[in-house]
Amino acid sequence: MLHIEPRRIAVVPNVILDVVVGCELAAVDAASLQRTVQDWSLSTPQPTPTTNTPQDFSAKDLRQTMVAANQGDMEAQIALGDRYKKGEGVTRDLKAAMGWYRKAAEGAQGHPRAQYNIGLLYLRTDSLEQFLKLHDSTSVEYDDDSNQDGGDGVIPKNRVRALEWFRKAADQGLAEAQFGVAVVMFTDEEFNIRRPDPETASTIVGWSLKSAIQGLPEAQFFLGSLHKGGKCYLPEDDAKAADWYIKAAGQGHTEAQLELESFYCHLSNISDYGGASHDSAGTESKVKASVVKAAEHGIASAQFCMGVMYRDGRGGVPKDESKGFEWMLKAAKQGHKNCQMEVIESYENGTGVPMNREKGLEWYTKAH
Repeated sequence: MLHIEPRRIAVVPNVILDVVVGCELAAVDAASLQRTVQDWSLSTPQPTPTTNTPQDFSAKDLRQTMVAANQGDMEAQIALGDRYKKGEGVTRDLKAAMGWYRKAAEGAQGHPRAQYNIGLLYLRTDSLEQFLKLHDSTSVEYDDDSNQDGGDGVIPKNRVRALEWFRKAADQGLAEAQFGVAVVMFTDEEFNIRRPDPETASTIVGWSLKSAIQGLPEAQFFLGSLHKGGKCYLPEDDAKAADWYIKAAGQGHTEAQLELESFYCHLSNISDYGGASHDSAGTESKVKASVVKAAEHGIASAQFCMGVMYRDGRGGVPKDESKGFEWMLKAAKQGHKNCQMEVIESYENGTGVPMNREKGLEWYTKAH
């Protein structure tokens, strides 16, 4: 009888994959293969076409993901990298995550999502917005073991390598990576936010714009912030800032929604307290037009602004508590917390709507 020797190639908790080498499958007793997978090359496999996504594989049994990853399925390799990065079903190991990402990222047909994930590992952050907020790459997720050589397999911070991998994915059109190029270039060698030179600033804006046009809300918010603060040699332009905030807010970007609300409500106060110049009045008009359009298209934060405007008679419109309530109600139905509280108070006090404490109680229950 032909002697078959399984070869162990991977060990994860409760899962051992053995490869049968040097035989035809038909020559083996089927019962002995219950924990064995079919023969494959132990060298780095070639990428294979797939219709799977990393999310599909993340929901599957870990063993199935491991099998597909070793067979060269790039999406499975990314999913396995994600597992090691997050410690889902396996011991958290960033070096192992890097290894699986690289299998999918390298070569002529390198997977852009894997390339992007490698860039994030080199920044030691979970998201680009987190990276910007911290002004450096210190992340609670990754920094606990930053001075150790073992543990979860720490990846040293490397701005140059992060930019290199982001650029590979950006050139393939991945919006997140395009924004990644902009974010890395927005920092210096010590990962601090800097004032770039004109040429670098132009590149930052260019990559951000590519990403924002594709609809990435983080890039849209970033461009809004650049226009609002006059950064990267862009002139301060509140109207353009509002346009980008509206685009991001429409996709549920929380900070853009809050920025839009405070931004517009601040501008609407100009006409209330006087002192507005011709330019500021023109800006207010442009911002108001943008907010009206956004509110009509169902963006909750813009509807809140409209509610405030009509409730208090701001922004050059006559006070109309009924219209103010209507706009607040539209946003409240979308889960806008401030508007839900406004609706509760309106029903409690009969402001803009007949008093109805029963409905007020219903909204109180929804809000809490």
